[in-house]
Amino acid sequence: MKRYAVLLATICGWLAAPQMALACTPPPGGLPSYTIADRTNAAQVVVEGVILSVQTDPTTYRDLAVIQVTHYLKGIGPALIAVSNYGSSTLCLSPVSAGQTGIFFINGDEAAGYTANYLSQFDAVAPNDPASVQEALAAGGQAARTDFTPPVVGTPDVLLTQAAATQLPPAIPFPTSTLFPPPPPLPLLTPTPVVSSEWLLLGVGGGLGLLCGILIGLTLALGFMIFRRRNE
Repeated sequence: MKRYAVLLATICGWLAAPQMALACTPPPGGLPSYTIADRTNAAQVVVEGVILSVQTDPTTYRDLAVIQVTHYLKGIGPALIAVSNYGSSTLCLSPVSAGQTGIFFINGDEAAGYTANYLSQFDAVAPNDPASVQEALAAGGQAARTDFTPPVVGTPDVLLTQAAATQLPPAIPFPTSTLFPPPPPLPLLTPTPVVSSEWLLLGVGGGLGLLCGILIGLTLALGFMIFRRRNE
């Protein structure tokens, strides 16, 4: 009987062990504080805009966002761009969602592809309040630009932006104010839910631990009953 109890306890301990989980650890001394100007200077392109759609890679959990640009605060490019390397804060990245507005700090270009630029954790996106927009413009050394360039035909980004454009109503005017309502969410590139570390640890570890506790309790009760019958 002891052999079965030991074997059962060993199996349960292995099953209930914490599974691999996503985590983001702050650096020693805490996160550095970078200004909008710092983040603008570090990025190749800075835009103000609204996210039309988000696609999550199911293997890396990183997000690709299609952004409708309202103003280029640094640099210039097309009116629709696809930017990679967003994601959950558990990956130390900036989370994004369809309909979200903001200032987006970016590296790359239309031909090579755009990727989110980080100086620290979670800082590839900033609120697009008037003060932040003016600070980014001052650091970028230009006025807000809406003279968008035509997309480069054949690049992966263009395929995404053209697909997104087919979902938009015709003749969308670009607002002149930095405060504007987002367009309705689009069905294109629906985000894939990301399994969180809490679900992995509590849902898997906790559920298996409870199940193993019940099995061990039943095994001990059965052993006690057998012991009593043998001694009657």
